Amino acid sequence: AGELTAERWPAAVLTVLSVLPLYGIGLRLGGLGTAAGAAILYALSGLVLLHGRRAMSEGPLLFFALAAIWAVLDRPRRSWLWGGLAALALAAKLTALAVLPVLGVALLWRPSSEPSPATRPTRRQWWGALTQRTALCAASFVVLSYLLTPALWQQPLGGLAAMLRARQQLNTSMTGALSAAAPSQVNSSIGQRLFAMLYHVYFAP
Repeated sequence: AGELTAERWPAAVLTVLSVLPLYGIGLRLGGLGTAAGAAILYALSGLVLLHGRRAMSEGPLLFFALAAIWAVLDRPRRSWLWGGLAALALAAKLTALAVLPVLGVALLWRPSSEPSPATRPTRRQWWGALTQRTALCAASFVVLSYLLTPALWQQPLGGLAAMLRARQQLNTSMTGALSAAAPSQVNSSIGQRLFAMLYHVYFAP
């Protein structure tokens, strides 16, 4: 019980702190009212309150994923920070891969190092800035992900392949067990999965 409580503390603390980057995101996108409303709704969310205090990875995932998005909006010149925060989110849970397309769009949307360039950059300047910022973002993401994954230290490529195989085997095993125990609970099509996701997030009691 003591070990479980000790494991819950970091997750619970990071869940509470994740309100801060969400507030920052709202402040950047819509001002004070949007920030306050988003923070209140998030802090009172049943899913956040339920899973954020568990001895699992949801707390770190929420904090670092939201911090990465906040950094995109609030620190447009520091693409290396984006990649580092995304790596920390990925170290918490693999579903943080969903943050990477957000970083990609941000890099393409404003590749210049200046938040509000006075003059429109030339094509060569645009490509140069995009290449530099993408390289910094990718380098920080790859290096930090490598350092946080001891299984990759000796054989990076072999370890990554083994991790993917283990992940696939686990998914197959869980799906098979659920299909045998409760076939009606298995969603086979993409439409069913999307419906189930929306239902459990927004409508399920």
